[in-house]
Amino acid sequence: MKKIGKRGLALYWPCSCTDALGASAACPGHTFGTFSGVSACINEQGELHIYGNNFPDEKFRNYISGLAGAEDGYFSGEECAAVTYVNVAYQGIHTLRGIELLYLDCSQISLEA
Repeated sequence: MKKIGKRGLALYWPCSCTDALGASAACPGHTFGTFSGVSACINEQGELHIYGNNFPDEKFRNYISGLAGAEDGYFSGEECAAVTYVNVAYQGIHTLRGIELLYLDCSQISLEA
């Protein structure tokens, strides 16, 4: 397991020690860079692309696409920071891969894998 901790977020991510967080390549027409300090597919303005390279689970990606600020298919840093609540219960999501790119303040709760 890896502990993901940044800006109040502490998640214990079940993965092998060789798994890297974030995207491993850019989407067509985009740049491979960083977003929130994590490897990601971004556009030329540095905005997070809401696409399979960043969010591989289609159902989770669809959920993320429905959040305020994501209407254009991208999250700016400010739009991403405005996400304060994620409820993915009963949606058939198999992986939350990509959640490490979001800013979520979980400082007052204890999370376990």
